[in-house]
Amino acid sequence: MAESENLLEIINSFFDKIGFRDSESKIYALLIEKKRPLSVREISEELGLSVRTVREKVRTLCNKNLLKREVVEKKWLEYRYRAKSPKEVWSIVKSRMERAIDDIEKEFNRNSDK
Repeated sequence: MAESENLLEIINSFFDKIGFRDSESKIYALLIEKKRPLSVREISEELGLSVRTVREKVRTLCNKNLLKREVVEKKWLEYRYRAKSPKEVWSIVKSRMERAIDDIEKEFNRNSDK
């Protein structure tokens, strides 16, 4: 149990440092902890957040490519969400940071030539 608590602390600290909202890190951490896909309603019930808030935050995390969305067909279509591994997330965030740094350096170089 201590190992998973340590992982969750690392995830929360990392998300906080890169500007994620508390609810986004809680959703991601929950999905890592559960190790199975969950619906918006299940996430809402687990975390005590409104369905609307969870839906909005899940959309944000999907847009940032940190969650995978799976379609489940019952009598209706349902989406379930699974967290990408912390290693995958780190790789994604690291490459975005590197691109941002490159863009800033190019802008500095352009402005210093003027």
